[in-house]
Amino acid sequence: MKTILPTSVAIVLWTTLLPAPIAAQDAVKGSSNFNGAWVGFLGGHDHSTIDARRKTALQTSRFKRDRVLYGGLIGYDYKPKDIVYGVETEFSSGSLSPDNVVDIADPVRFEAGRDLYFGGRIGIPIASGAMVYAKGGYANLRVMAKAGSARDIIGKAATSLDGYRIGGGIQVNKGAVSARLEYRFSDYRHGDALSIHRDQVAAIISYGF
Repeated sequence: MKTILPTSVAIVLWTTLLPAPIAAQDAVKGSSNFNGAWVGFLGGHDHSTIDARRKTALQTSRFKRDRVLYGGLIGYDYKPKDIVYGVETEFSSGSLSPDNVVDIADPVRFEAGRDLYFGGRIGIPIASGAMVYAKGGYANLRVMAKAGSARDIIGKAATSLDGYRIGGGIQVNKGAVSARLEYRFSDYRHGDALSIHRDQVAAIISYGF
């Protein structure tokens, strides 16, 4: 159910925007012709896989969680000819839960904080005001580790996990407003002790300047 809502919203936006190209659209500045700065917000579904290994354990514990994804982003697009080049920065949250117990005998719980992303994308227009694109870049996830039970925390420490993100999607523009639907895969690691993989589907609405 959490995946259906943002996906359905994006599909409705596509069916509204795609059949309605405007004759003067190419003369409009901003996101309508894939040139200029833009700001947007996103919502979607996050599926996270956590692999954690304690130094005293001989095996790796794996946990999976599904959460709602939300956040904001800014970027800049440039279309010199038939290819769109862009850069973007994203701030998102709302994924992992503090209920991820790594070791029942000596419980450690992980709670994710903010997720930062900076990267680029390259797109190919497929119709008036529409394009498909691929993206990739650097990602950084803030994680809080808490030792003890959920009601009796005996210690905690925070760290940031470096990683990368790749993905792709489709974007449809109408005037200065654009709608995007994209898939993203993110990978974060802290040595051999902790790794987090994220599969996300996001619907993005943005406004170009």
